[in-house]
Amino acid sequence: KASLGYNYSMQAKPWEPFKTKIKSKKLGLIKDFNLNYVPQSYTFRADVDRRFGELQNRNNDNFKAIVPRFYDKSFSMSRVYGVRWDLSRGLKMDYASTMTSWIREPEGALNTTEKKDTLRQNFIGLGTPQNFNQTINFNYTLPLNKIKALNWISSSARYSANYQWRTAPPAVATLGNTIQNARTVSGNANLNFTSFYNKFPALRKLMMPAQPKKPKKKSDEEEEEDPNKKKEKELSPLAKNAGKFLLMFKQAQITITKTDGITLPGFNKRIDLFGQNFAYNAPGWDYLLGGQDPTIRYRMAENGLLSSNPLQNNRYLQLSSVDING
Repeated sequence: KASLGYNYSMQAKPWEPFKTKIKSKKLGLIKDFNLNYVPQSYTFRADVDRRFGELQNRNNDNFKAIVPRFYDKSFSMSRVYGVRWDLSRGLKMDYASTMTSWIREPEGALNTTEKKDTLRQNFIGLGTPQNFNQTINFNYTLPLNKIKALNWISSSARYSANYQWRTAPPAVATLGNTIQNARTVSGNANLNFTSFYNKFPALRKLMMPAQPKKPKKKSDEEEEEDPNKKKEKELSPLAKNAGKFLLMFKQAQITITKTDGITLPGFNKRIDLFGQNFAYNAPGWDYLLGGQDPTIRYRMAENGLLSSNPLQNNRYLQLSSVDING
């Protein structure tokens, strides 16, 4: 068993064309515009696992008898890829994929040059794909903190697309492979009512704790009331208590998540990079990125991309769900 890994990270300075050209704080939304041209990190890892077993029985009754040898062999390879790219301070993307493949070996012992060369070529070719799984995520934080009227709200959105490819059973390859995708769209909002109340002087004053009055000796001149001085109107105790009751709400949060997925059995093509077969342009970039077009089964069948074996009785599935938390 052996593993090989590589990880590269870098800190690239974002491109900010308006940072020095705009001085007004009111245009902060435009001033802070930024882009990153290169990803922040790359990750690669390869795991190779080979097992070899040889069994030779012995005939105790007839030592001259020829007893066949049995071989138990397994040779697999797993490759993991990852990319993290902060396209801007608010928009971030990450990609991860795993490919598991089986490296075919000639039958019996590797006791000839031809068998060793066959195994070497299969290893260099990275084997026969068995399972492929990839996920791409986009996270976007809304710049509401740059808008004075809305800076008491923090909100973010997330888009996640997953794609899986599973090979057909080796004994019945004509059944075709199984492909599956999933799309998750979610939004989150946090409402800080304390910051909202502080925007209004009356509410801010109502939130402040009452200050105890200190006894004070007043002179004769201070005791005389000034008829020209206007007294501030105070709220009645009932209004104060009602206002404080409404101000009890300090924070609120809501998260909405929608998940959709399509499972399509019988896909009779192998895959290249990113789970796509470039020769047939299948299953298509829309499907790889979470597309939920229900007519994909008909289009692929018309183009001969699905198995016609009558034993293929797995069903086409399309699922959808909505989850709301608050």
